[in-house]
Amino acid sequence: MEAQTNMSLLPHISLIEEHAGLLLSRGAPCLAMQIADLGLQSDPANPKLRHLAAIAATRNGKVELAEAHYRAVLECDPQCTGALVNLGILLAESGRNREAETCYRTALKISPKIPEVHANLADLLASERKFEEAEIHYRNALDLDGGKISLSNFGVMLSNQGREEEAENCFRKALSIDPHYHLARLNLSFLLLSQERYGEGWLLHEARHHPGLPENGISCPKTSAPRWQGEDVSGKSILVWGEQGYGDEIQFCRYVPELAKAGAKVTYATKPGLEGLMKTLEGVHRVVLQGFEIGEYDCWIQAMSLPLFFETIPNRIPYLAADPKRAGAWKMEGTMKVGITWHGNPNHRNDRDRSLPSLSILSSLFDIPGIRFFSVQAGSGEETQGVECMGKHIRDFSDTASILSSLDLLISVDTANAHLAGAMGIPCWLLLPAFRPDWRWQRNREDSPWYPGAMRIFRQEKGREDLVRRLRSELIRLVDASPSFRL
Repeated sequence: MEAQTNMSLLPHISLIEEHAGLLLSRGAPCLAMQIADLGLQSDPANPKLRHLAAIAATRNGKVELAEAHYRAVLECDPQCTGALVNLGILLAESGRNREAETCYRTALKISPKIPEVHANLADLLASERKFEEAEIHYRNALDLDGGKISLSNFGVMLSNQGREEEAENCFRKALSIDPHYHLARLNLSFLLLSQERYGEGWLLHEARHHPGLPENGISCPKTSAPRWQGEDVSGKSILVWGEQGYGDEIQFCRYVPELAKAGAKVTYATKPGLEGLMKTLEGVHRVVLQGFEIGEYDCWIQAMSLPLFFETIPNRIPYLAADPKRAGAWKMEGTMKVGITWHGNPNHRNDRDRSLPSLSILSSLFDIPGIRFFSVQAGSGEETQGVECMGKHIRDFSDTASILSSLDLLISVDTANAHLAGAMGIPCWLLLPAFRPDWRWQRNREDSPWYPGAMRIFRQEKGREDLVRRLRSELIRLVDASPSFRL
């Protein structure tokens, strides 16, 4: 009976194909997958239905099923460029870059004039830092099409290589094609902000709110209150909504005292772990946790939008402090007390470069006489000879602030602890990667306008071994100048 039912669908296969494609175009991949699967029961060798089923499975998050469908298509038709490219995309998103590269290169042998294939291969090669070949394929894609996506992605690669003028041209060309292409706006903002071109940079940085951006995780309060647009706030209540990472919140909460000086009654909404720390912020009326009942207020704004309405960076340091009840909880005796933060959130997009692979990378520092070293990492952390682990004492950033207040210096990779030390006015040596350093640390400066007098930047331009040698030399100089050392 089942075989008879399946066979009866064969005359209608073209209608099934059309229906599945229509459902996909209308954003109904689950139904599209069901329809395509129904057709495949009657015509399992149908490459068009297989391809539709693969696309539907991909959009439903069924990666293994999608891959099986794509490979079945290619068994029937090895020259199917669409299946090769879509399989390549699937493999690249799964981190299987070598297999994805093979798919793209095979597709280019079959169809060398498709700009999207050149662009996809260029993106893959750029992610693997094969910049010379990536540039060839970006330029091929642009010669064939000149599309905004290729322009923006090429601009990112050029910016990461320090070719800033060329990168800016790419971003601006992409925006000339589509002024509302939010990813190009955001990429251009990062470039401008890294060059301290704040006027246009902050305006373009507002593109981060757009829900269509990849990995857009910027939250906002559920409220009917209006967003603050820079009008007079004297006598008004305003909610400042902390956004993105811990370091972002610590960096941009500095604008709260400015709002308070303007006469606003400021409620600051933050994430768990920062609540106690934010209560030490001058000018804050109330600190609340995001996701809980906040109450009424006249207007609201996200913290990283505040620079739009201030001409200069508020650079009064310190603006955060350790809780007086916790400060001094740890007695750290020694000529000089130096903290180490050597890794950040492993899910950060650039953690491969910004974090150190191991605390032992810095081992040649730990035998310098006169210095007592402490690992300031939440959790058990990695232990090594010559370093005392403080991680087990850290429950939240108030604990971290208390530990930092007992130190003379923090040596840190680009993570929230560096921002906290800077915000507290504690000397911090910031270790920046040579590749893709964050926009907020500018390009060539050894100091930071965000943390004047507290931050000194060490860039890893000549590799980690050279970095560690410089750190050792500078630490020895400080020991010799102790106790009144300076950055």
